[in-house]
Amino acid sequence: MKNRAKASFFMIYLKKMGGNMLTAEKVIKLMLPAAMRFRKIYSAVLFFFLWHLSFKHSLHRWHNVNGHSMLHPNTMELLGHDQFKSIVRNMTWVSEKRGGLIDFTYGNLELMLVPGVYKEWGRDCDDFANLCWQYMKTHKWDEAYIILVTTGKFKYMFSKSHMIAIGKRDKRHTYEIFDNNFITATTLKTLDDIMVNYAGERKGRGTEYEPCVWGIYRKNTNRKD
Repeated sequence: MKNRAKASFFMIYLKKMGGNMLTAEKVIKLMLPAAMRFRKIYSAVLFFFLWHLSFKHSLHRWHNVNGHSMLHPNTMELLGHDQFKSIVRNMTWVSEKRGGLIDFTYGNLELMLVPGVYKEWGRDCDDFANLCWQYMKTHKWDEAYIILVTTGKFKYMFSKSHMIAIGKRDKRHTYEIFDNNFITATTLKTLDDIMVNYAGERKGRGTEYEPCVWGIYRKNTNRKD
């Protein structure tokens, strides 16, 4: 009887707590800032070793044949908006090693064009997002963000983690969304609204992010409000 009474009391307590209880979505939201900080450190350390062991030699050999690419920092400054979008749209997504388990972001953007590197090590969402964010930053867009987005379900929080870039330029009323090589624009005014809409749009393309959990991974602003 005592055990039944305790169980009944516990069930009543759970019902009263209702929305105050920690759900998977809330826990993932709490974890996200720490996870993003860890990934920045992990990615930088891994790239540092790969750069000195392999990447810089591959890039040097590629430069000897092709010269500087369109993604060289000096050339990026001269790229027009339409030129840049054309480059992004013509780049294919390539999975990182072991299905993304070895996950890092290229510290040198030109490596995204070196076949001997990206075909072996990948060219995926974080690389596209970083490329677009760096372009927006270089060209002093009003707002530039890398967004890390995932689902509020423990089972899929890692497998569905994804990065996109969002930005606004020249005091325009539209944000541009760079999702790998897929580029769209929206007139929605806040990141919250954009991400709610994005989750719905991705669902239409076969990826379920609802409940959607997201955070700002990198940010650069040049607004003069």
